Amino acid sequence: QCYLLWVMKWAFEFSKLSVDHLITKSGENVTFKYWSNSDVAVNRMTWERVQPDCVDLIIQCADSEMPVYGSDYQNRVECISESSILLRDVTASDYGMYRFSYHKVNGENGTGWIKLTTNSNGKLKESI
Repeated sequence: QCYLLWVMKWAFEFSKLSVDHLITKSGENVTFKYWSNSDVAVNRMTWERVQPDCVDLIIQCADSEMPVYGSDYQNRVECISESSILLRDVTASDYGMYRFSYHKVNGENGTGWIKLTTNSNGKLKESI
């Protein structure tokens, strides 16, 4: 399930973002993690796959609620802590940009980016 996000093309340049990188191979499991410099607990995280034409919800994890899944990910993703998720059986269509948004118990909010790529046969391939 995708929802439409209107963004001017020039305003959506990944090269200007601070992005963490994950490298994996098809068929493997990968953990996406938000690393905080603070001891303040996260009470809600939202993870999304961001593509040029849509933003796809992967999962929303909240400390006392059942996770909310995106339709394409329900059988492949799980919240494994207050600030990380596990994506099972990565496929080529999973490579690309991911955005996470966090809300902490003290009211602090923020957003971060992770780029998932593959390194198969010694040659780095990227989908963006």
